[in-house]
Amino acid sequence: MAHPDRPAPRFGSCYLVLRPEVSARCTFTFLGSQEDRADSRAGTLDIPEPVLAALLRHVEEDPAPLGVGGLGVGALVAAMREGVPCAPPGVAPGRPGRALDSFVEAQVHGPVELGRDVERLVADSAFRGTPTADALGEIASRYGISLDWHPGFALPAAEVPETFRGFPTRRLAERVAPGGTVDAPRIGAAHDDFVRNPEAWRASGTASEVRTCFRRLWHVLVLFGRPAQPRAESSGG
Repeated sequence: MAHPDRPAPRFGSCYLVLRPEVSARCTFTFLGSQEDRADSRAGTLDIPEPVLAALLRHVEEDPAPLGVGGLGVGALVAAMREGVPCAPPGVAPGRPGRALDSFVEAQVHGPVELGRDVERLVADSAFRGTPTADALGEIASRYGISLDWHPGFALPAAEVPETFRGFPTRRLAERVAPGGTVDAPRIGAAHDDFVRNPEAWRASGTASEVRTCFRRLWHVLVLFGRPAQPRAESSGG
């Protein structure tokens, strides 16, 4: 789909683009491999039919599969045959897909080596001007890979819904960014504090509940966030 926020933004704000040849040693599963009957939706490049069948069924049933509203089976099949991205109709290039609940998971068999297997490192623009940007820039330089930026996600804490999929998110947003804007760096910093100082978070629930709230808050950013505002340019940019 060529979404700048990648095919599965629910799993994080920064990602690696692997070289095409890595796919030859991958298995693929439509949706998560941990789910019931996942083996019926799994395949390889040589045996793709179970993955494609599940994907096409999903495209037929979902109004916005893979982050593309109105995508039909015919359009997807045509794009796959031509080997080109299936551009969302009427959507400006570079707009995030926000594909939270539909994706094809890939499992790479064997080691992944940055210098050999990685083509690009793509980061959330909210990290520009932070030490993380410097670290990403050093990694890209060391291994000879491209460092690119996607628009990222940010949302004022006051606009975060009270709950999302059964877990409180507004309360966490206000703790992550009191009176300010929630983005990936602030969520990461708050989660680091939770790991280092679990006692300070005990009133927010069990460790499992707090971790789930962090995930749900990120999912809210994926669905409703606007392009992040970089803090400042860094050497990693």
